[in-house]
Amino acid sequence: MFHDPFLVNAMIVGLLLGISAALMSPFLVFNNKSMIADGLSHVSFTAIILGYLFSNQPLLFSIPCVMLVSFLLTLLIEKTEIEADASIAAVSALGLAIGLIIATVMPGFNRSIESLLVGSILTASADDLIVSGVIVMATVSVIYTYYWPLIATVFDATYAKSQGIHTFRMNALVNAMMAVFIVVGIRIVGTLLISSLVVFPALIASRLAHDAKRTLTVSVLVSIIAIITGMIVSFRIGWPTGPTIIVVFALLFLIAMLYSKYKDYNTGANPPLI
Repeated sequence: MFHDPFLVNAMIVGLLLGISAALMSPFLVFNNKSMIADGLSHVSFTAIILGYLFSNQPLLFSIPCVMLVSFLLTLLIEKTEIEADASIAAVSALGLAIGLIIATVMPGFNRSIESLLVGSILTASADDLIVSGVIVMATVSVIYTYYWPLIATVFDATYAKSQGIHTFRMNALVNAMMAVFIVVGIRIVGTLLISSLVVFPALIASRLAHDAKRTLTVSVLVSIIAIITGMIVSFRIGWPTGPTIIVVFALLFLIAMLYSKYKDYNTGANPPLI
């Protein structure tokens, strides 16, 4: 498979996006905002459909649209009394519904809805590779620059505000990065599964690491292992790539959970929070 340029390109894109998701994962999961990825994925579904209909560059059309929605969603969560999960659920359902209606009634749309729902990594282009690389560099840069404000916002927003940290800006920044990642990442695992790519790394890392920096490191390593293994398995036996990657993540989570339980049993340590 490594002699085929299309498969090599797909592997590189998958790894780049997987690393980005892993770096963002703790800042969403530990902040109880992990389902934002699910909501934005459904909005991305509609934005990409509109991009195919009205633009020759669906990525360039979709990214600013989904970033705008991510900002509005952050406003809805942070500045109103509506619960975060209710806000995300409403946006998620509406985004998917509008996309399905447009794809059904618009005669100019001739793309496969299935590829958007479950992913098609082999269609990744050179532009996707460039965008994926930019996403990784931007994610690393943002986390390196705002590491402590982000950590404070995630684990103790009240303390962060008392220290003059603008928690709304931090949350909006993470959500904006997530929006860009999701628009591109839908090609790998699709609309229905993209949130799993964001959630699993932090869940697994929380079973194996007990401080923020190690959690980030373990999240990235786990994501790399899951994506490489999932793509190799899918190419070898013909399974769809996105779902296969998620199954590998789930198996790694099960292994990490059993290891954590075994270690806690032998040491008498308290179990992890998640």
